[in-house]
Amino acid sequence: MLLTGTIVSPATRSIIGKWRERYRGLRHVTYDSVSCAAMRDANRASFGIASIPHYRFDRASLVVSFAADFLGTWLSPVEFARQYTAARQPRAAAGMSQHVQFEAALTLTGANADVRVPVDPSTEAVVAAELSVDCWATPRRRTISSGRARQSMRSSSIGWPISCGSSAGDRWW
Repeated sequence: MLLTGTIVSPATRSIIGKWRERYRGLRHVTYDSVSCAAMRDANRASFGIASIPHYRFDRASLVVSFAADFLGTWLSPVEFARQYTAARQPRAAAGMSQHVQFEAALTLTGANADVRVPVDPSTEAVVAAELSVDCWATPRRRTISSGRARQSMRSSSIGWPISCGSSAGDRWW
């Protein structure tokens, strides 16, 4: 038996496939202490592909994150920390990226954010929905209390990734 976490790498999947061909009795079992099933399901519902996205934080002018500790424990923190650090250099040609973090409990990622907005876990979906409206709404219709977060998001000239915690389940739709 081969026990691994979820494997997203095509090369690693190919190697495991070759092992299974060679060792007919080999059983591959995946186990994740924190499941990414909700993320896969959300991508299937949104884009028609059940996959875990690959983020490029080094190419973002603004990062908006909902309960995703991408510098500490989420998906690929070593890779994300390297990319995030590259984009957070004040003297970078494109300018330093901005980071807005919405989360219930303080995380390593939240501690590094330019704007951290504490959010009650039971209201994350409502805040996410309000934020999507607020970014494009007229000033009278805005509801998010963090003006700095909204201002950062509206002033960004380049597309920005939104990362969400992996185990949100059906709370997000």
